[in-house]
Amino acid sequence: GQAATLLLVRDGSSATEVSALVPGAEPVIVADPAHLLTASEDDRRHSTGLLAAVGVSGDAVAVAVRAWDFFEGQEALAARLARALDKLPREWPIVFVPCQWGSGADDRAFSERIRGPLSGRATAIVEVATGGQAIALFERMALVVSARNHGVLLAGCAGVPAVALSYDPKVSASAEALGHGPLTQGLGELGQLPKVVDRARGRRDEWVQTIADRRAGLAERQEGAFAAVDRLLAGERSVRVGGASPRAVTPRLVDRVPPPLRRTLRALRARVRGR
Repeated sequence: GQAATLLLVRDGSSATEVSALVPGAEPVIVADPAHLLTASEDDRRHSTGLLAAVGVSGDAVAVAVRAWDFFEGQEALAARLARALDKLPREWPIVFVPCQWGSGADDRAFSERIRGPLSGRATAIVEVATGGQAIALFERMALVVSARNHGVLLAGCAGVPAVALSYDPKVSASAEALGHGPLTQGLGELGQLPKVVDRARGRRDEWVQTIADRRAGLAERQEGAFAAVDRLLAGERSVRVGGASPRAVTPRLVDRVPPPLRRTLRALRARVRGR
């Protein structure tokens, strides 16, 4: 951190942590690059096919959970999540969208544990492979309930209200950035989930407008961060990000970035921006 040319973080809590870890650091708050993701028409056709394959239509609730040992074991958490979700109106299909599986946390298997007790109602597990596919799927949902940070972010990209189940400051920070702080619930407060979901659906149009208003600013901040990186790699010695003061750059730090890494950074930027 002390050798970094520029420290860019995605939220205030991250800035606080960096400042505590690196005395004298001045991190600049930008936004998560995921705010720049979009769904293509191919993604939308793919999501239509996925939902048709599992027989889901009408207003559905997407659920993105995280298989993790929080303050209780996974079995206990799965049981509490199932009880909370089962209190939602029976006519609302529940679509589980795993964000990670195969190695480490297995959201797919965890979703199956939660889904098991939800008898007598329409449920499905739908797997997506890219951020664009997830956004396209969320676009077809009435709302999203997510314990995954990027579930909240991608719901924002889809313009759909998200009820964040927070276990970490990054999740609540993402919800707050999208204007959904009042819809955030701690994982220990699942008994209130049906009421919060009712609040989200009852004022859905207002939440959708809030998302649109907030995302415009978030995307602009992240574009500014990418532009600053581009200028650094192009050899500029002073950059400005957002409203922050210009940052002087130590030439040897930028010159030390090898050409292959520069190309990788630019390719990653282009991929996130869909260009």
